[in-house]
Amino acid sequence: FFINNSIKPSIIKVDVEGYEYLIFKSMELFLIDNINCKIIFEFVDWAEDLAKFEIGKAQEYLINLGYNLIDISTNDNIHNKIQKGSAMIIAQKIT
Repeated sequence: FFINNSIKPSIIKVDVEGYEYLIFKSMELFLIDNINCKIIFEFVDWAEDLAKFEIGKAQEYLINLGYNLIDISTNDNIHNKIQKGSAMIIAQKIT
């Protein structure tokens, strides 16, 4: 949608209850090309489990694309994916 309509948002909020990985994967070209776009999403271990994904898969995917992840509640960098509990996360491309 973003590419087809030449839209370059500066921030995207993704809230899909455990299916974040599928959304990010479908946005791969956009995520690679748009270094100024921040992404806000929630990690919830049980939601990813119910969605039948490896817990932390969405975080791992963004890290592998060169994104820095920050837990909004603690302002801590996430170097290794969170695998238990929940967190509101902001992702920003490392430049």
